[in-house]
Amino acid sequence: MPVFLFFVLFIKNLQKYYRIWYNFCVSFYSFLWSEPRLTFSYSRRENGEKRY
Repeated sequence: MPVFLFFVLFIKNLQKYYRIWYNFCVSFYSFLWSEPRLTFSYSRRENGEKRY
């Protein structure tokens, strides 16, 4: 019975903090997705400037 109560409380907290966690995950994944591309384009530009 306490496990069921804990599960219900967990679900309620999940519904309460769903928006916060969703925004955090979206921003985190967008940062992980954009960061390598930014560094890649920056390094490519650096190499291009060094080349010319």
